[in-house]
Amino acid sequence: MVKNCCFSTCKSVWNPYADISFFSFPRKNDPLMQEWIKVVPTNRKITANSTANLRVCNLHFPKESIEQKCGKRILKKDAIPTIFVVQERTVRDSSLAPPTRAQNEENEVVGFHSVGTQVSPHHLKPSAKEAELQKRVEVLQGQLRRREKRLLTMSLLIKELRESGTSSDALEEVLTSKFSGFNLELFRHQAKNSVGKKRRSYSDEMKEFVSTMYFYSPKAYAYVRKQLTALPHKSTLRKWVAEYSCKPGFVLGAFEYVKVEGVELEDVTLLSS
Repeated sequence: MVKNCCFSTCKSVWNPYADISFFSFPRKNDPLMQEWIKVVPTNRKITANSTANLRVCNLHFPKESIEQKCGKRILKKDAIPTIFVVQERTVRDSSLAPPTRAQNEENEVVGFHSVGTQVSPHHLKPSAKEAELQKRVEVLQGQLRRREKRLLTMSLLIKELRESGTSSDALEEVLTSKFSGFNLELFRHQAKNSVGKKRRSYSDEMKEFVSTMYFYSPKAYAYVRKQLTALPHKSTLRKWVAEYSCKPGFVLGAFEYVKVEGVELEDVTLLSS
């Protein structure tokens, strides 16, 4: 079966001598496949079941969405076709000659075709609908990347602390329950404060995070600070604590800690009595 691009505006057809690749729909990733179905213009309505034999050529993907591995073009995990109109290619032309022997020898030495040396097709001005679809695709790709970072950041931090032996059950519980939505702030702060020795600034959420970690486990905080050097020194933490507006008595964090410890001690007393 001859491969051809399913875009209604594209006439790309597989040819052994044409520098063009065809990609299948991501059928194993249903959310991503649905996005492909929404943006790919075809002459007939397509469904998830009808995508098995459909292909999209590489001309409809930005170069940032394609990688070169072992001489083959590979799509990245979140790649979505965003180029809807391309210059018509005469890939059907029978005058395409096979490569010469000298060209074959050169390809054997190089091993693969560099994406950077390929001639990019001239894009025609997209219609208003195509421009809107392309903008939507870019927004969705950004959402996917941000979601992956949110899911990984805090869990990786806790895993790192556990493996270093500086964590505790109480610290892990607080980080998971109280700072689950804090994930990216830590790395935004690191990027902002890592350049030069200028006066560093810390958001209120950042102050609460580092103060809580230091309160529950100074060892854990010292370990994390070695990895993220822009975190404040413990002397800075002591200044913050001194500046807190506290009424006479214990600070709220101390009461919460004592409360947790008290419940555990009460359970031990009941078991021993």
